[in-house]
Parts: sequence; structure tokens; C-alpha cells
Amino acid sequence: MIQRDINSMYHRALNSLNVGAFGDAEKLFKSVLKSQPNHVGALNLLAITLMSMERFSEAEKFIQAALTISQSSDVSFYNCGIIRKKLGKPSLAIESFTRALALNPNVAETWNNRGTSFNDIKQYQNAISDFDKAISVNPSYSEAYCNKAKSLSYLKRYDDALSVCDKALALNPDLAEACVCRGKVLVELKRYDEALASCDNAVAIKPDLAEAWLGRGNVLAQLRRYDEALEACDKAVAIKPDLAEAWLGRGNALAQLKRYDEALAACDKAVAIKSDLAEAWLGRGNALVQLKRYDEALTTCDKALAIKPDLAEAWLGRGNVLFIQLRYGEAFAACDKAVALKPDLAEAWLTRGNLRLIQLRYGEAFEAYDKALAIKPDLVEAWLGRARSQCHRGLIKEGTEDYQRALALGGDRDIIDYELAAFGAANIPIAMPKSVVTRLFDEHAESFDEHLVQKLSYQTPIKIFNLISSYKSWKPLDVLDLGCGTGLMGEQLRPIAKKLCGVDISSNMLTKAERRAIYDELICEDIIKFLSSHSQTYDLVVAADVFVYFGDLTRVFELVPRVFRHQGYFCFSVEATNESEYVLRTTGRYQHSVEYLRRLAKNYGFVLDVIDSSVLRKESEKDVDGYIAMMHYS
Repeated sequence: MIQRDINSMYHRALNSLNVGAFGDAEKLFKSVLKSQPNHVGALNLLAITLMSMERFSEAEKFIQAALTISQSSDVSFYNCGIIRKKLGKPSLAIESFTRALALNPNVAETWNNRGTSFNDIKQYQNAISDFDKAISVNPSYSEAYCNKAKSLSYLKRYDDALSVCDKALALNPDLAEACVCRGKVLVELKRYDEALASCDNAVAIKPDLAEAWLGRGNVLAQLRRYDEALEACDKAVAIKPDLAEAWLGRGNALAQLKRYDEALAACDKAVAIKSDLAEAWLGRGNALVQLKRYDEALTTCDKALAIKPDLAEAWLGRGNVLFIQLRYGEAFAACDKAVALKPDLAEAWLTRGNLRLIQLRYGEAFEAYDKALAIKPDLVEAWLGRARSQCHRGLIKEGTEDYQRALALGGDRDIIDYELAAFGAANIPIAMPKSVVTRLFDEHAESFDEHLVQKLSYQTPIKIFNLISSYKSWKPLDVLDLGCGTGLMGEQLRPIAKKLCGVDISSNMLTKAERRAIYDELICEDIIKFLSSHSQTYDLVVAADVFVYFGDLTRVFELVPRVFRHQGYFCFSVEATNESEYVLRTTGRYQHSVEYLRRLAKNYGFVLDVIDSSVLRKESEKDVDGYIAMMHYS
């Protein structure tokens, strides 16, 4: 092909590029290069064509070929920088922009794009310097002001960032990206209504800007308008399905709406798109906690911290999982790290207070709750914790006032009334609220056995079985294990059981019991409901460490005979008191007197055969005294 034909083809390709006919332009530029492989103009413009078609890997190959032939064009280095930036190679992009600036330092866009690349590698001061140089070249460059505001925000210089955002918008009121940035800064300043207005402005200016909808969703989440937040994030992912942060926002909103499986799926989508998004791993961990998959949650929080070691919320997430797993020393260290990184993280002070409360260090617990409430006055759990710390120190009046604050903010009345009763400030209920029992055991199922047996020296199942074994020689029995938990009692009963049925209110405890493969049947149900409605019958009914959650045992004694086949046997433990029929202690557990058990047995047709005094377990390094009773019904 003669040079004239090559030139003609080149100009036709250029015209196609200029009118957006990228496919035609690609074919023509490649034809030019087939005849003249070192045609620098065709290599450069083919790279631009491929960039326009978002085929950046191919574009990089052709721009590098152009630069191999000639390194005299700042535009070529600039385009190479843009391509590498798009390919997620910020350090290489910086090298290209630096070469461009060496050839021509008077192009504001080059300074601006090098600055955004510095932002990508978290060199924020270098980025600010580049944005300032871009502005010095072009004082009206609103985008450079916007990008500078982002750098200042990353450095947590929020007031400065807000001022720079306002300069960008003064230059260009229709710069939607500046409105989004302004909204993010206002969120950090806790000026949520203004932040929402800024994001709404961004959406009005540019309805197809996914980041604007995401910003709106994040603000709505801060305002606890979670349904609207979810709707905004859904719009963001509809516009830009590969925007990982929008999937994260969606996951966070779903978690607040208690749609945890969907929240997990959204966070999984976020990390699939952007595997180094630490906040998405954290969101995933939080969802896993709610789904009670604690080992996975801990691993996921650790993944977030491996990516972003200074993410205070991830340290808090780690601490919360460790707290649930009863690994208190590690939990405390994680919470300390969280508050060191972010002293205004109220939830970290809350968990710190909970840990001190568990350790009976009530003064320190009070101080931690107080700090949480100074930051976040409407944090219900902190008011509850502060109330407990007050009451445990004998400050019942002050504690009652804190409980009332919690109630006014939406705290659970059943829990509050129960705890007030435990501290002697309300009438004693007949049993611990079902919701409290379920939550307690669902949360601690995974670490329950280790904590109870190893740390609290729990021997009740063995002692109950020893009493049963010494009572008489047994032929194989149909046995009902009430409140079976993880199956510690069932392990003892299995050798004498023809059929072994376990009943418990906690599904997580039953999951662990099922792993033991000792039960013929496991049923998730409240034991009173089970006893009153099920038709199966048994020879022996056992309840180990169950009646500490019941005060009035009348219904139990009334209903147990319903499930006996003929002459039935009933063996159980209670914590001991010498006071009235039953008392509720500050531990939240009931204690019963011998006289009360004798009267119940007599009133409901039982013969009390044996009642042994025994140490059941430890509590705060002290023995917990109890009774183990054996009786029969005929």
C-alpha cells in the first residue's frame, strides 16, 4: 500500500473516532498498522479508540508500543497513565503521569490525574500537592478542588474538606461529584440532614450517577431510614452493578432490617467485586454474627483487619465475637484497640463495659457505659449496662432511673422488669422471659460446654446420673431430657435409654446436641408448651440446671405426669436457698427451698425419694450450692 493510501485510511480512521464509530476506527487503524507497524499516530489513536470501548488491556499494549518508538509526547504518557489507572495499576499510572509532566508541566489534567492516583495508594499529602498544582495551572478547575476535598476527607480534615467542596461548587454548581463528596464529609461531621440535601442535589443534577445514590443511601442509613437506604442502594447497583460499595451499603441496610441472609449475600457480592474492601468483609462478619456463625464471623473480621489494620469497627466486630465465645481477655484487647483507633466509637465502649461487668468490675463498667452514652445518648444497651453496674454497687435508685431511660428509648420491658426484680426493685416474675433465655443460649452455644465444664466446674449431669444409677437397677428406659442444651446430660443418660428425646428452646444448642449423635429425637420448643401439648410418654424425665430459669415450678409439676407412661420418675437439680419458696438472685437465676420442693411433690402426687445437697458449679470462683432431687409418680 502506497503512503497516500495509508494517509487516507488514517484520516478516515480519525474521522470515525471523532464521530464515535469506534468499531470502524479500530479496523481502519489496524489496517494502517498492518502496512506501517511503527505508525506512532495510529498506535496512539488506536489506544484511545480501545480506551473509548473500555478495552484497557488491549489499549495498554498499543500505547506502550507507541512509547517504545517515541517518548517525546506528553499526551502519549498521559494516555498511558489513564489506561493504567483504569486497569487498577496506580503506581504505574503515577510513573506515566510523571513522565508526561516532565515533558509538559502546564497541563492541569495531568496533575489532577496523578493526584487521584496518589489518592488510590493512600499518599494523600502528595495528592493534595498535585491538586494544588492543577489549580495553580487552572484556577477554575472545579474537579481538582473536588478531588482535593476527598484527600482532605481521607486525612479526617473534615472542616477543610467541606470548605474545599464549597469552592468546587462555587465554580461549578452542577458538579454532582462535588455534591456527593460534600455529603460524605457532612456525614463525618454528623450533619446528616445537610448531607442528605447534598446527596439529593447530586441525584437531581446527575440521576445516573451511582455514587450519588450510594451517598444518599449511606446518609439515610445514618438517619435510621433503612427501607429508603435500601431503595437508594438498589438504584446505585442498577446503574453500576460492579460498584462494590453500593452492594456493601445494601448489605448494611438489609442487616438493619434483620434480613441477615440477604445481607450476607450482598456483602459476598461486594467482596467478589472488590476483594480488598475491608468494610465489606466487616459487613459480612456482622451478618455472620447475627446468623450465629461465630467462627466464620471471627475469620471474616480478621480478613478485614488484614486489609485495613486501622479499621476500628473491625476490631470491635472481632471483640464482639470473642465476647460471645466467652474469650474475654482477647475480647477486651480487641475493644481497647478499637477505642484507641476511634475514641468516639460508642459501641466499643459499650462492649468494654459489658466485659468489665462480666468481670464484676462494676465501677470500671459504669465508666465505660458513661463514655458510650456521652457519645451516643440514645444507645439503649449502654443505658441497660449502666443500670446493671449501678444496681450491682447497691445504687438501686440510680440504677432504676437508668432502666427507665432504657425503657423510654425502646428497651425490652420484659428484660427490664426481670432485671429490676433480680435487684429487688420489682415483683419477682414466675420465670425468666423466653426471649432472654433464647438469646442467651443461642449466642453462647458454640462455647457453652467449654465454659461451663472447664471454667465453672459444672458437674450437675454427672451428679444427677450418679443419683439415678444408685437409686435402682434400670432396664432400658424411654427418657425425656428437658432443657437438654448441647447434650451434656444426654451423654450420661444414653447408656440407660432405649429412646432418648431432648427438648430445648435454643435452636443453636440443639444443633450442638445433634452433633453428639446420642438423641433419638430433638425438639426445639419451650418446655411448658412441650409438656402441655405433646403426646409421647416416657419412663424418666430429667432436668439438669433448667429450673434456675423458672421461679414458680407449679406448672412443671402439674404437667410432668402427663408424659409419664405408667409409674414415672422425675430427677432434677435446683440452686438452693433457705429463704422462701423461691428467690431471684442478682445473677438472674432462681433458687428454690427444700420445703417448696416437698410441698410441690406432695400437692401433685409425687413421692420424694431422695433430695441431696450438692455443689453444682462455680460462680465467680465460689461454690454454687444446690439440690438434686429424685421422685416418682404412680
